[in-house]
Amino acid sequence: MRPVIPTLSLVAVSAVFFWFVAAIISNMLVTSIPTGSGLRESLQLIFPYHLQGILGLISLAGCTVFLATTRTQNPAWSLGVPLGIVLAVAAVLSILSKLIVDPGYLIGSVAFVAISLLPLCSALFFLSRKKAGDRVNTLFAVTLVIGVLSLLLIVAMFFQASYAPGEIRNGHSVYEGWSMLYLVLGMPVVGIVHLMHAGRFWRASRNNACGTGSCPEG
Repeated sequence: MRPVIPTLSLVAVSAVFFWFVAAIISNMLVTSIPTGSGLRESLQLIFPYHLQGILGLISLAGCTVFLATTRTQNPAWSLGVPLGIVLAVAAVLSILSKLIVDPGYLIGSVAFVAISLLPLCSALFFLSRKKAGDRVNTLFAVTLVIGVLSLLLIVAMFFQASYAPGEIRNGHSVYEGWSMLYLVLGMPVVGIVHLMHAGRFWRASRNNACGTGSCPEG
């Protein structure tokens, strides 16, 4: 199997995990453009508001291609399907929430749950790769820990939702702080883990091919 397409697919999977950091950077770049030229207004229609959906679709495409190209070599490939499902939900609902004038609480909540489940689904994805023979024990452990911690965000979200509108209780700032920490640090760490897996997959595929005397050129 030539490693180029599946490796690039793994790189694409990591895209959505950097959306928040990318949104901050893109917003800084867009706001630095002088107003009145039309360019700033045009870019603001896309960045940063649709960035999560765009990167989510890229990650979904990467996950789909990778599973499709490697499932014959991995009997446990179905463990990677939950990651694809969550990526689809996060991407589609993110785009809908920006297109609908009043998206309501449900769309935003389900999208947030999907974003919070990404690390845990990534752990399942790495578990499938572990069963395929990849050396991903550390990658699996890191994503599993972040995935378990991110579940606390889902619990906290529903706990916060029980408050009356505008009501402030003790711990609200802790919830917001943890959410920000997850978006700024937790998700990028999982994204880096996916990139590390892409690098390992590339090297392992090339070594296997070279060992059979058919070392790929690309």
